[in-house]
Amino acid sequence: MKIQGLAIIFVIIILPITLIIGEYANTQKQIFNLEQLYDSRLITATHDGLKAFQINTFNDAASDIADSKINSIEASANAFYNSMESSFGLEGYSKEELQMYVPALVYTMYDGYYIYSPYTNIAEIADKEDTETEDDLDEDYTEQELKINLSSDNIEYGFKPYVYYSCRYVKNDIDVVINYSLDNYITVQGTIGGDMVYNSGYLVTIGSEGVSKVTSEDGTDKYYYNGIEILQEANLEDYLVETDSSGNIIKRKYKYIKLNGTKYYLNEKDDDGDGTIDEYIFYLMGGDRIKQVTKASNEEEYNEYVTHIQANTSAINYYKNAYEFTTWVNDNLGSLTPADAQIDDDESGVKSRNRSYI
Repeated sequence: MKIQGLAIIFVIIILPITLIIGEYANTQKQIFNLEQLYDSRLITATHDGLKAFQINTFNDAASDIADSKINSIEASANAFYNSMESSFGLEGYSKEELQMYVPALVYTMYDGYYIYSPYTNIAEIADKEDTETEDDLDEDYTEQELKINLSSDNIEYGFKPYVYYSCRYVKNDIDVVINYSLDNYITVQGTIGGDMVYNSGYLVTIGSEGVSKVTSEDGTDKYYYNGIEILQEANLEDYLVETDSSGNIIKRKYKYIKLNGTKYYLNEKDDDGDGTIDEYIFYLMGGDRIKQVTKASNEEEYNEYVTHIQANTSAINYYKNAYEFTTWVNDNLGSLTPADAQIDDDESGVKSRNRSYI
């Protein structure tokens, strides 16, 4: 075969392959760039949603209350979708259209999580049948429940009930539910040996590489972590921004103790400038100073707070309580294994093993 014929065959075979590969590479490049763009917008919207949640909870004195927390999370979800709508606005997508492409938003909290997702409003379906008789309504409503009408008219977006990080364990005479958290704090409730139990605390490692207890001859308990004794800590101090009697903004240092998540401050200063020290315990709510107790009103309670504040034993108390709780767990629940976890079977209602709620 002449060289010209080979050249023609080469062009016929190689040229289409080259064009196809070039088009494929160009398509993959466009897909990659589009994925990067979408990921960037999604990350930005997620950041906006989290920032909205942080700002709302920080400025809400009642943020630990369930209803108030839900409002903050709903505002966060709205901020997420508003940010998505803003970034995709040029493409003509609305908030409602974007929601169709988001299966769910999950908010992982300290001891559980919320799911923001679409759901079928069965109650609204039933309300649409209000022109029928009561018997017909019940019959149609049951049929709708079984078929689950998924038309867009009945789809709503909202939060499902709070789901705890929990699991039920059953073994011999033990039947308990353990609620977990994001750290090592757990709550145990149920029956052990026929007795009702409810206990909670921090789980720690007990032994030479963890927490250990040594009782001295005088009966005093000392706690150690990795062989190092846990000692009383220095006083906790915090600076608060205030306005003095002249209207000037100043910073003042206060001793405090944190109990049950709340900081209690010790005031030993002359607040009104009359030359008398005002002695009281206070905490902050919404930026306002709230008096917990004054020395004049209840000196005994006031002195209890002062003792906690002046002698900071929070570290000792933590390891003491954690040691006692872990010992109780080992003594009463040490025989439990993952195989003892229980869960309801959605179809039969029968309890099955080796599955967990987590």
